[in-house]
Amino acid sequence: MVEGAGGVVKPVPLTAPDWALDEDALDAAIGPETKLIVLNTPVNPVGKVFTQADLEAVAKRALEHDLIVVSDEVYEHMCFDGRRHRSIAALPEMRERTVRMGSAGKTFSLTGWKVGYTAGPPELIGAMARAHQYLTFATPPSLQKAVAYGLNKDTAYFDGLAADMQASRDRLARGLTEAGFGVLPAEGTYFLTADIAPLGFDDDVEFCRRIASEAKVAGVPVSAFYHATNAAPPSNFVRFCFAKQDTVLDAAADRLKSWIDR
Repeated sequence: MVEGAGGVVKPVPLTAPDWALDEDALDAAIGPETKLIVLNTPVNPVGKVFTQADLEAVAKRALEHDLIVVSDEVYEHMCFDGRRHRSIAALPEMRERTVRMGSAGKTFSLTGWKVGYTAGPPELIGAMARAHQYLTFATPPSLQKAVAYGLNKDTAYFDGLAADMQASRDRLARGLTEAGFGVLPAEGTYFLTADIAPLGFDDDVEFCRRIASEAKVAGVPVSAFYHATNAAPPSNFVRFCFAKQDTVLDAAADRLKSWIDR
């Protein structure tokens, strides 16, 4: 539940560098009034792909406490290095209590369309549809038809998407490493997390401001993704997007290296 609807958010932070799920923190976040768990895999911003064991740990709590799971899986087709996306809805007894989210914008590189889709049991989808009518007036039916066409593409398209994104990930990772960043693993999504501590910086917000104005490269401070109730977030990580043309990735890496070396 969102705070605006009267709910209380209990975040469960993941910890670098492997962004492992802390089951003790998950248990601590669940109380007698808890209604649902919001899960995101692959994870934006850090590129973590939850393992089968991670999903089973979340499912165990959902079943024990009779919770709904809202599973954000918009990067489901962007898992790298041989990984395959797993949905928590596929685990025993979880289908009837899970709503999973997909994104045509992410899957077909059409983020401006803002068209997504959900799958879940009729009673949960019905409740979402009733709420949705108060959130947006309409979605262009031509875009919905185009998305339906895209979802019927064969496996080769989706495998090709992952392969192309993995190549872009590796290209940007090489450039950032050569510039002196510490590059963390990215198992999925289209984002890389870079450690700025090796460069002598410890303020991710100020670092992003400076590279935007001085190097003309945009990054996002990872601390911005932490909830206000968290303990002090790390301040040495910056997120970069690699869903770009090779020329753009190379230019960004070159600009950053030149800026750092000056």
